[in-house]
Amino acid sequence: MAQEAAGEAEQSGVDIVVTAQKRDERVIDLPLAISVIGSDFVEKRNIGSLEDAARFVPNTRLDFGQGSQSDNKVTIRGLTSTARNTQPGIDPNVAFYVDGVYLQRPEQLNPELIDLERVEVLRGPQGTLYGKNSTVGAINIITQTPSLVDSKAVFDAQYGNYESIRLRGNVQVPVIRDVAAISVSGYFSDDDGLRRNSVDGAAVGDLRRYGFRAKFFAKPADDLTVTLGADFQSDRTNSSIGDLLLVGFDPAFLFLPPPFSAVTPGNVYDRTVSKTPNAEENSVKSWGGFANLTYDFDGASLTSLTGYRGFTSKNFIDLDFSAEPYFRSGRDNKQWQLSEELRLVSTSDGPFDWLVGVYLHKASLESDLQTNVDDATLAGLPPVFGGTQQLAQTDLDIDSKAIFGQFGFKPTERLTLRVGVRGDREHRDFVTSQTVGTLFGGLAGFLSFPPTRFERTERDLALMGSISYEVARDLNVYATYSEGSKSGGFNGGGLSGSAASLDPARLEFGKESARNYEVGLKALLLDRKVSVALSAFRIDFKDLQVNVFDPPEIRTTNAARARSSGVEFEASAELGRLSLMGSAAYNKATYRNYPNGPLPGGGFGDRSGSDLANAPRWQLASSALYSVPIGKTAEVYGGLDGLYTSAQNLDQTGDPICRQKGYGLLNARVGVRMNGDRIDVQAWARNLTDTDYLVNCGLIGSVLGGGPGFNRLVGSYLGVPGRPRSYGLLLRYRF
Repeated sequence: MAQEAAGEAEQSGVDIVVTAQKRDERVIDLPLAISVIGSDFVEKRNIGSLEDAARFVPNTRLDFGQGSQSDNKVTIRGLTSTARNTQPGIDPNVAFYVDGVYLQRPEQLNPELIDLERVEVLRGPQGTLYGKNSTVGAINIITQTPSLVDSKAVFDAQYGNYESIRLRGNVQVPVIRDVAAISVSGYFSDDDGLRRNSVDGAAVGDLRRYGFRAKFFAKPADDLTVTLGADFQSDRTNSSIGDLLLVGFDPAFLFLPPPFSAVTPGNVYDRTVSKTPNAEENSVKSWGGFANLTYDFDGASLTSLTGYRGFTSKNFIDLDFSAEPYFRSGRDNKQWQLSEELRLVSTSDGPFDWLVGVYLHKASLESDLQTNVDDATLAGLPPVFGGTQQLAQTDLDIDSKAIFGQFGFKPTERLTLRVGVRGDREHRDFVTSQTVGTLFGGLAGFLSFPPTRFERTERDLALMGSISYEVARDLNVYATYSEGSKSGGFNGGGLSGSAASLDPARLEFGKESARNYEVGLKALLLDRKVSVALSAFRIDFKDLQVNVFDPPEIRTTNAARARSSGVEFEASAELGRLSLMGSAAYNKATYRNYPNGPLPGGGFGDRSGSDLANAPRWQLASSALYSVPIGKTAEVYGGLDGLYTSAQNLDQTGDPICRQKGYGLLNARVGVRMNGDRIDVQAWARNLTDTDYLVNCGLIGSVLGGGPGFNRLVGSYLGVPGRPRSYGLLLRYRF
């Protein structure tokens, strides 16, 4: 896919150049598995989000299962990022970068692909150049740099079912020709929600996003380039879109006979759900900026990249699935981060190349969790008997420093040897406190746990080595060894109202480490009209971090060992007016040694040999585009995409209730381009066959103490469906 995906390269057959290794290099020369999704690939297939784009990348999935970016899930090579909105003390194991700036938290990830130049998806540990929290890969989002010569603009508008509206625009203008230019981009999207609330008929999961990005690029001297950028984005939905798959009840937690009506399981695919009106909110506001200065010396290039990011998020959900406000829980998050990367890269020709750098990073996250349980109503008592409110506050400060280097040597014209090393030091300061308030029979009771501080310091060394050989022109083979690690931390997502939750043995977890062994082949064939990439890999994980339900809370622990191994294949072809791409990936991700893992329905036991969550054996993707000219300045085109995912477990326990069988998706589009590509009108459809499938599933029942309160959904399961069939009309205009 890389050959077609990299924009203009698909027409001209020229080499695709990326910056995945912190320098300009051809994709075919890189000794690693990398997929490139370019702006041309995105526009021709009307891919509107990073979630949709990831489906074309082998062994890669990104799911915004609740509709909002406050709760996203990223999976590469069978390993799913455990950093979620509900776990503020945990980092992802996929590193995300936007214009070179690292995103500490997944909530900052903007799913909208505006003013995109390309997305680089690197699979496998990337510890030497990307540092911690890249144990299974890294994703670089590179936005367009404004032209110093030409002015241009593009606007598009879409309207579809579910009353969806999508508006986007980008304008680029030289300020001083050949010296400085600016670009401004913006977007707005809104839909009426994928489901309806059976209680009041209101939309559930209605989504509104808007944002902008501004970029300034200057070349005041031949040896100096300056790039400045700033962005803001807002993402809001009124409710989660999950529903009950199965309702359970444990009488051991019964305090008083329940006079309220029974809760019945819903049909997650019937587009209705029972929720307390106006009880839920999922929202994120994110902003940031960066300054990139590069100076070219004789034989080297020095780059300084300074980045700042901040965000606030709210995530409140109704967990009793009824019209009454029995049980509501949510979290407010606020974070800022500041980073600086200084690197020196060789640019001279010769048998040696090198790169050295320093990276500094500071971040601070404040998170407040609140849970309200209406004990009186649950027990059928008058309101005077009150309920339970539990509060937890966590503050996490991160200070990390790193030095890194990569060195290459070409003993012959065709053979390249490369080694890399990175040393990291990271300190985490974590403060947490809890308060439980109970009002029962007119008597108030409070249980408070004062602020407690926990600290940990990690030092880590990551190594890599590769050998690549040019068998023939445009045919390379390689073998690579790489390492990565994911920071240890503290469980800040659980809340039990007990001293047990502050026990360091439960609260703290260790770092995760990975070692990758990979071989591959890359080729351009048939006069560079066909590109092929093939890789085989094995990643061994030690102390894999896993989210488990350990009553009365969800917490992160370290599994003993796990392994992910498989084969990935990509191909694309440009055959005149016919454009083809396809990918196939086989992946087996299992626990090698996990003697005390979570079991279906609760409890712990030996999970050794079982599959990891969200790790299908097979993922297939294909796409075909064909165009026919009409006159001298217009063409009609059409395209189909086919996507297949085999069966997988959607929760960590391997519970058969959360087993998603294999499914396929079909996307289609037909349109006409006029005046070259200046005007584009397209009708499109996604999930054309309206296939039902789940993207999330899990046990949600837990007991929250205080007065006579209990959760009547103990033993129940929540399912979150994938997006149903959607269709609409696109109008795009360039000038």
